[in-house]
Amino acid sequence: MATEGKRPHPNDTNADWLTPRQAVKILDDAFDQRSAISQQSLLECLRGRQIDAMSFKTLVSREGADDHLIEFYKIPPEDWDHVRWNDSFFGHGILTYRRWDRARRIEEVRHFNVKFNPEHVKRVAAPYQAAQATLAAPPMEENKGPAISPAHLKAWFEFYKKIDGEMREDPAWDHARMCFPKNSITRQKIRDLLPDRPMGRPPKRET
Repeated sequence: MATEGKRPHPNDTNADWLTPRQAVKILDDAFDQRSAISQQSLLECLRGRQIDAMSFKTLVSREGADDHLIEFYKIPPEDWDHVRWNDSFFGHGILTYRRWDRARRIEEVRHFNVKFNPEHVKRVAAPYQAAQATLAAPPMEENKGPAISPAHLKAWFEFYKKIDGEMREDPAWDHARMCFPKNSITRQKIRDLLPDRPMGRPPKRET
């Protein structure tokens, strides 16, 4: 038999929060309809304390003790280490895993109707949506402003890799210039960031 946990404040509920499907849809729009990337990003943001998650009800079970039922339970960030990006949870919102309690006893945790803070999800999606808008813009002429700083260029390249930007000089250079329209960015700086490619023609396949 489950014992009832302490009820939260009446305003502390997840009624207006996003289901996993809704959160992934928002990130899909930012990541150009790539749900695998959206789910991985969502999971890393949950682990990194960038997005809050709350269950409608949570059941905690320990061997030799009564089950403990908690309403509107805020899931600790470290608990997301037990979840994989391709878990079926992202489809139905029910999450089950095992963890250690404070007394180093194993407990099984079941979260029902897990939802995410909508403002946090939108905040994560915003910079990627802005990047999509710049990708849709017409080609720009070479920028004539001050040279971009190494720190900004490095941060841009990390972002470019996360959105699966094409690792070729022309598209990478175009994207960097659209992100920093007031700065001068040389092709050489882009070449220095891109991975090395083998020279010459690819070897012939044996038949």
